[in-house]
Amino acid sequence: MAGLKVIVGLCVGLSLWLVVVTGIEAKGLFGSDRPSESQQGLIRLKIGPQVGLCQTGWPVEAQSGTGLGAGERWSETISTGRRRVYLRRRQLGGRRARRRDSQNKPAQAEVEASQAEVAARSTEPGSAVAMAPLLNDQAWAEQQWGQTELGDQRRTNRAVRLGARMAAHPAGSIPDQMGSPAETKGAYRLLNKAVVTLTKLCQPHWQQTRQAAEEHPVVLMLQDTTEMDFTGHRQTKGLGPIGDGRGRGFLLHAVLAFVPTSETILGLAHLQAVLRKARSKKKRKPKWMRTPEALVWKKASQAVGQPGPGSQWVHVGDRGSDSFEFMVSCRDQPGVHFLLRLARNRVLDWSWLPTEPAPADEPVGPTERYLLDYARGLPAQGQSFTVKVSARKGEAKRQATLRLAWAQVQIPVPQEGPKELRQHQPFTAWVVRAWEPQAPAGVKKPLEWVLLSSLPVSTWAQARQRVQWYAYRWLIEEYFRALKTGCRIEAAQFDHRADLQRLLGFLAIVAVRLLQVRQLARQTPDTPALSLVDPLEVRILAAQLKTDPTTMTLAYFWQGVAQLGGHQGRQADGPPGWITIWRGRRKLQLLVDGARLLLDTLPSDQTNLSILLANPP
Repeated sequence: MAGLKVIVGLCVGLSLWLVVVTGIEAKGLFGSDRPSESQQGLIRLKIGPQVGLCQTGWPVEAQSGTGLGAGERWSETISTGRRRVYLRRRQLGGRRARRRDSQNKPAQAEVEASQAEVAARSTEPGSAVAMAPLLNDQAWAEQQWGQTELGDQRRTNRAVRLGARMAAHPAGSIPDQMGSPAETKGAYRLLNKAVVTLTKLCQPHWQQTRQAAEEHPVVLMLQDTTEMDFTGHRQTKGLGPIGDGRGRGFLLHAVLAFVPTSETILGLAHLQAVLRKARSKKKRKPKWMRTPEALVWKKASQAVGQPGPGSQWVHVGDRGSDSFEFMVSCRDQPGVHFLLRLARNRVLDWSWLPTEPAPADEPVGPTERYLLDYARGLPAQGQSFTVKVSARKGEAKRQATLRLAWAQVQIPVPQEGPKELRQHQPFTAWVVRAWEPQAPAGVKKPLEWVLLSSLPVSTWAQARQRVQWYAYRWLIEEYFRALKTGCRIEAAQFDHRADLQRLLGFLAIVAVRLLQVRQLARQTPDTPALSLVDPLEVRILAAQLKTDPTTMTLAYFWQGVAQLGGHQGRQADGPPGWITIWRGRRKLQLLVDGARLLLDTLPSDQTNLSILLANPP
């Protein structure tokens, strides 16, 4: 297998020759700048006609001079001990060499941030690179799973390697991701260990996300539940009913931390997998149900906890979160609030309001007794605004004009339910209704959101903000799409649900990275790609696209990656999907890995250093 790797590396590396001949030069390697102790092993790259790629743990310096002059090149290495490697120059004669050097002058723009510098910036609290979605796969995996406590440091090291390989190829099977029978066997052994759990694998990532969330004044905790469908895997045991009861799988509830002011995805704050209980046709449905599926919202808010001083965490949920227990669990924690879409027409308690909505001698009408009826009877306030509505079944995407209405309400304690729940006091909340008064022709169901918030709403701007916060909830849907489509979690074949949940401990975090990268490309499309992406990836892709890497933006970089994955880029094609993007990134990663593998296979004179020196023919 090692011989096959060498052959593959040589073939891929030689195929890269036309890419590499654009020139890659190491600053500090061929110049007078000597790496400091903290920079040992750090590579800085820039465009030039010379080639010099280095992987070393020791300082490297030139024997003389500050660089290469016209008609010169580095010819060989001389080892003078373990701590020094010297390079000497050889003069190339002839007009051909001088003409080639004059036509291919090195570009002066240097790489602004190396991988080490990106890693340093990723540790800054509250920064857009806090979760380091654009670190190289190994460094990113070390950040996510390097602190997991699995009972043995060897298991932790295995988890890091497993996470790095899955991050490099999210949609592949485990044998495809691992690349060798030994690594595949080690991966399956880890995923079958009872001591390895979903919680243990995700705990370091959760802690990093919550710590980053405390650095912001307002963070939205976007919650939702999805069905993990393994109906076709009949050999898998431990699954429960999903869908109409005939499917098999389990439920996955996720909490995604999101900063609304900067539109930054911080990461997962919590993740839980639960089994849905089979419904009995004979038993009568109780008035109050406390199934594991119904309690995920409450458990998630309690698991995330409360922020530090000066920060507010707002849990955002769809109609499935309309639970009194969930609302109370948020209110019982300082600095924690909720914003949910109403599903139940709850009874209102007018006796707790400072003023009655109707005269005391008149009975309260039915439209004022129930929450949804009361909200829909409120008059429009303030100005209208427009939102983008995505395409639905039979309807094209469009612009919707909405109006707003809001009011303060009092939510009473449910009459049915556990004793500890009935002991709570009614609480004050604010209802916000956003609706489409006049829908265009052909729209079957006009847009309407009736929201309930524990944060006060007294102005149009505050009501508009609550609606915008709820609109961000679509990101959790995109996260589940990244997990199912980008990582193909439902294609995994294991013999038990526990093994699938251990796999989720890796792919759930990899899916966050996919979403972060896409969000970052959309959020800052004009950011130079060299400032965030591995410089070698940028330069190889730029050579493939025949463009200048120093002018390549982040949006153009991912557009080029999608092009490698087969995206045509036509106007009618739309944006590239998860599979297309990461198919292209896989191809780009193979080119980069091939170049590095070629360097590793060259003789190094037992100095742990591989250097390739060449000029274009």
